[in-house]
Amino acid sequence: MITIVAFLFFYLSIYFLGRGIFNIFNCKLKNIYDIPINILYPIFGFFYLGNLTLLINFFFPINSFVSYFLLALPLILNLRDVQQMKLSISIKNLSAFLFTPLILGISSANINLAYDAGLYHLNHQKWLQTEKIVFGLSNNHNRFGYSSIIEYINVNFWLENNYILLHFVNLTFIVVFFQIIYFLLFTKYFKFSVSILIFGLLDNFGFNGGKNGFIEVESIAKQDTPFAIIFIISSFLIYRLFTDSEKRIKEVLNVIFIFCLFSIELRLLGFINIFYLLFVLFNKYKISETLKVIFKDNLVTIFLGIAFILKNLITSSCIFYPVKIMCFDFLPWLTSNYSSAGAENDALANFHIALTRNNYMNWFSEWSAKEVNFIVFKNAMMTFAIIILFNVCYKLIKKECFDKRSITLFIYYIISLFIWIITSPGIRFGVGIFLTFVLFVSSLYKSKTSKFLNKNILVSSMIYFIVLSLVPQTNNYFALIDNLYDTRIRSIEVPDVTYKKNTGGYGVLPERGDQCWVNLECVRNKSVSKEKYFSYVIFK
Repeated sequence: MITIVAFLFFYLSIYFLGRGIFNIFNCKLKNIYDIPINILYPIFGFFYLGNLTLLINFFFPINSFVSYFLLALPLILNLRDVQQMKLSISIKNLSAFLFTPLILGISSANINLAYDAGLYHLNHQKWLQTEKIVFGLSNNHNRFGYSSIIEYINVNFWLENNYILLHFVNLTFIVVFFQIIYFLLFTKYFKFSVSILIFGLLDNFGFNGGKNGFIEVESIAKQDTPFAIIFIISSFLIYRLFTDSEKRIKEVLNVIFIFCLFSIELRLLGFINIFYLLFVLFNKYKISETLKVIFKDNLVTIFLGIAFILKNLITSSCIFYPVKIMCFDFLPWLTSNYSSAGAENDALANFHIALTRNNYMNWFSEWSAKEVNFIVFKNAMMTFAIIILFNVCYKLIKKECFDKRSITLFIYYIISLFIWIITSPGIRFGVGIFLTFVLFVSSLYKSKTSKFLNKNILVSSMIYFIVLSLVPQTNNYFALIDNLYDTRIRSIEVPDVTYKKNTGGYGVLPERGDQCWVNLECVRNKSVSKEKYFSYVIFK
């Protein structure tokens, strides 16, 4: 139980971290397209923390002092306007800001480290803690080339050998997602919100017990769910920008650009958000006004994007790893990365059975032969059919279904789906795209605010909490009961591993398997060599 309470305090800390950052810019924005802006404070907090950590790592290792400083400075800024920290006591606020994180915190009772945590995530973060930015880091391990912003966030939350706070990071993203869905229940976009809740409810029923591609609480260190959540929030905000008849609001666009960059930093697929946004801007405003929005009003965001690309080039020789056409082989310490990017891209496509020129005739049969893919496909088709039926039956104000905005959203969804299919069509990589389809379906008919949901807040909240309580798996509830009176925060530690000398080059290898866990001497590429110039580590 104490672990759940600890998560509530963690969530509130990140909330006030984001609030402090938001107040620096003296932004008067109270909501953004029916979403109360304070719901998004934790996202601003993580965005600040990840990007500033990245910038600092160009010159310094990320030790505990740096982490505490990054966390403390914006928190102190909240003291400037402590009298304005008033949150009215209501069913809505209690449901969103208290009960939602407490219920989702139950997932902490039985969560464990992901396989990829031992494969590369934790060791990557250990490099950030130990060294300034490492040149050619992906020569050590191909997966280091991905270098998501989530590593730069998580590195600030190590508790010696306890990694429970890394789970709290992912959980905070899920809290924000459900808070948004809850508040949208009481707006004219309630059909999108209800459709998402239907999606989440049916995730627990169907073939082989369910699983239809809805967001889930992942094992520690994975970033698939945070990416899916940032992707769908970005998509929703851009769509609302397109449908908004008001004059351009600078602050709104600043927020949307932050979400788009954050999406890219979490996973390369997020780049589709930028193209969608640019299309909307060029259709909505004059070219000169659009260019001003991009290059004048968002200079800080652009600078952070350039810093992220520079970091990619230093660690992997690629603008975006592992896209081979975006990789370069002219830097002497990065030449081997050029070929490894292509190999990693092929390995990813083969493992997830991507659509290629060689298998397009029988691709679906090969993809669906993987049991989890076929189960999710069948359940998803059933779920989407029910969501479509709900939206068709509940139309309130009929209009032309496929207007320009809806067609654009549909094309955006199809392009996203196609890119997913030809790159890495793993279910966990496509969750944000599945949610975008729900957004498209719910956009086909306009609706007034639901009188029933507004008048029956208690009933609406109960429906919401039924779905929310199903997100933590059943075994978490049993584990919670078993440890109900435990007064210690749950400790999640890495296993003891035996290593052997790497006879092919620098470092050591695990005696069994390929998980290095937390050992900087452990390498994946057997022929790698390590050098040091001007206090910077270089792998060749």
